[in-house]
Amino acid sequence: MNSSLLKNRNLVVSLLLLFVGLLCNEWLLISLFSHDGYIVPFKLYLIRTFNILCIFSGLLILVYKPRIQKKACLLIVFMLLISLFMLEGGLRGYFYLRNTFTDQKKELSTWFGWKTNPSISYQARIRGYGLITYSTTHHGFRVWGDENSARKKFLVLGDSSTEAAQVSDGKTYYDMIKKHHDEVEIFAYGAGGYSSLQEYMILDTYFDTIKPDLVIWQFDGNDLINNNLNWESISKGNNNHMTRPYLINGEIEHHYPYQSKGFFSRFLESSYILRLLNVHIALFSKTKRERGEDSQALTMANPLFAKSTQITRQILQKVKHRIGDTPLLAFSIYGGGIESLYKQICQDLSFHFVSGVTDAVIAQKNQGLIVTGMEAGQEIDSHFNDAGHAIVGGMLLEYMMRAGLLESHKQERSFDLNRPVLNRPVKRNMKNDLFDN
Repeated sequence: MNSSLLKNRNLVVSLLLLFVGLLCNEWLLISLFSHDGYIVPFKLYLIRTFNILCIFSGLLILVYKPRIQKKACLLIVFMLLISLFMLEGGLRGYFYLRNTFTDQKKELSTWFGWKTNPSISYQARIRGYGLITYSTTHHGFRVWGDENSARKKFLVLGDSSTEAAQVSDGKTYYDMIKKHHDEVEIFAYGAGGYSSLQEYMILDTYFDTIKPDLVIWQFDGNDLINNNLNWESISKGNNNHMTRPYLINGEIEHHYPYQSKGFFSRFLESSYILRLLNVHIALFSKTKRERGEDSQALTMANPLFAKSTQITRQILQKVKHRIGDTPLLAFSIYGGGIESLYKQICQDLSFHFVSGVTDAVIAQKNQGLIVTGMEAGQEIDSHFNDAGHAIVGGMLLEYMMRAGLLESHKQERSFDLNRPVLNRPVKRNMKNDLFDN
C-alpha cells in the first residue's frame, strides 16, 4: 500500500508540474493577458524560465521515481512559496532599477496620482499605428508654447486621447490647430487614465503660469467612471489600479480603487505580482467583452450614473471658478447620450461645446478611412491615429472661427473651414496626406 501511495504521489506531483509548465506557456498567456498581443522581453524570460523548471522537474520525477514523502511534498510547496517571494522581490527590484536608471514616460505623484514626465523622447513602432515619434517638454506637457508670447495661448487638457502616444509629434489635433493658424501658442497636457479631477488639478497648477486665452477640454466616456471612487472600484475595464485623487463631499481625497474589501484587497494592492495579474486579467476581460460590462453600465439606468454626473458637474464648477472669464471649449470622443450629458453640463456653465466629433470620425471610418489602430483589417486600438486627429482638429478649428474664439487667418496651406477634412476624397491610407498638404 505504501508503494502504491508513493507511486500516486510521484504521478500526481509530476503530472501537476508538467500540466502547469505546459499550460502556462507564453502563447496562451499572451493571448489571455496582452490586449495587443505583445509582452515585454523581461516578462517573456520569466515565463520561459518558469516553464522549463516545471517541465524539467516533472520529467525528473516521472522518470526517476524518487521517494516523495509527506515532508518532500511540504518541501515542494515551501519551495514554490519561496519562488513566488523571489519573483515578487525580482519584480520590485526590476521596477526600482528601471525607474532609477532609465527615463520613464510617467511617474507616481502624491498629488496628481501619476504624472507624465518631462523631456521624454523616443521612436517606437506601435502595432496598428506604425513608427511613432513621441516627446514631452516642460512639466510633462506634449506641447509647451511660449508663455511670454503676445499670441493667443490655448491650454489643452485631456486623458490618453490628448496624450496621443499613438500619434507622432506635430500630428495631434492641437497641432492641427497650430498648423493652420500660427497666431496661437499651444500648451497641451494629457495623461492616460486621467479623470476630470486630475485634469482640473493640472489646470489649477499651471493656469497662472500660462495665462491662457482659451481652455480646450477633452472628455471621454470613462471620465464618469474614473470620477467616482465607488464606480471605478467595481469596474473591470476602467479601473487603473492606482491611487488617485477623487472629489468626495467637495474635498479632494486620495484613494486606491479597491475591487473588494478586507485583507485580500490590502494584500492585492501590496503585491506586484497580483496587481499585474489583476490588471492584465481586467484588460483581457474588457477586450473579450468588447467593453461590454462598462459600456452597458454607462447608462442613466445605472444607479451610479447620477452620482457620477453630480461629481463631474462639481469638478467642472471648480474649473469655472478657477478660470473666471477665460472661455472654455469642450468636446467628447465618446458620443451618444454621454456626449449629450457633457454638452448639457457645459451649457449650464456657459462653456462652448463642439458636438458630433466622434460621429464625424466614425463616418469617415465607415467610408474606408483608417482612423484608429488597425492591423490585418481588424481594429486593435480605438485611439485615433493622425487621420482621426486631423478630423478632430479641423472640427475644433472650424468652431473656433465661427464662434469668434479665433480670428480668420489665411496661411499658405489652403484649408476648407466649412467642411474641414470631411470633404476630402476617401482613400485607404491618407494619414500623411491629411497633414502634409
